[in-house]
Amino acid sequence: MKTSIRFLVVLSAIVMVAIFTIANFSTVNYINRPHGISSKPTEMKHTSKLYFVNDDKMLEHETRTITVKNNDFVGAVLQELIAGPRDEHLYTCIDENVKILSSSLVDKKCVIDFSPDITYSSFFKYGYFDQMIWSIVNSLTALDNIDKVQILIDGEEIQSFKPDFMFYGNLTRNERIVYIRPKPPADVVLNFLELITTERYDLAYDLIAFKSREKVSFPNFVTRMMAYNKSNIGFQRSIYFTQSYSSSLVIFIKYLSNDIDEYGNRTSKNEQWEMNEEDGKYKILIQ
Repeated sequence: MKTSIRFLVVLSAIVMVAIFTIANFSTVNYINRPHGISSKPTEMKHTSKLYFVNDDKMLEHETRTITVKNNDFVGAVLQELIAGPRDEHLYTCIDENVKILSSSLVDKKCVIDFSPDITYSSFFKYGYFDQMIWSIVNSLTALDNIDKVQILIDGEEIQSFKPDFMFYGNLTRNERIVYIRPKPPADVVLNFLELITTERYDLAYDLIAFKSREKVSFPNFVTRMMAYNKSNIGFQRSIYFTQSYSSSLVIFIKYLSNDIDEYGNRTSKNEQWEMNEEDGKYKILIQ
């Protein structure tokens, strides 16, 4: 009897030691683990638009994936602007020696303080001040969390360095200085047809030529395009191509029926849209 009791006591002691050892090992192993998941990422990738200057002194954007460290989106965008464009026909407005003294963001307003070196940069010295300012403002307001930008130079407002620059407070996005590449004729027609399909007749009407708008009123245009939509029920656009003639440019579009006959064929129909160039842009002619 005594032997059985002794055996149970010894066995219990061994089990307790084993449990304590395993628990202690697990705890130490967890604490000393060299790798873990950070509760807050310090680096991320973000795709945005950066605005640089072309040969015509207009802004053009590049879509870039930038690396954002410590949630500093403003600093990441500005550093990419300083680094410059990838397109050899574009130019950066900020020289590489320019430093960002500070930046802050409150209620979607960003305040940036540049070093005085910015006043010696090429675009500043040669009078392309607007391009430099809007390159910065448009690039920053491309971010979702920025609507307004205030630019300081060594802690002072812009007019201290550029008296004829009237805007010194809340600068917002400026599209007037942004270059828009002309759309090829086929793209104009495809955009027009998409607007008709989605019943945005007001926007589609803006894409027709001036001479057509003189002949076709907007109410009449809507009536005709509604009938056009009905005629295309059961069809889908297939191929298209552009044909140039001596006096006109025509976009040919082929439509295929959604229905297939017993021989595996589809009914097709073709249409053509004549184009006219107005002020460097192609417009659609409607008779």
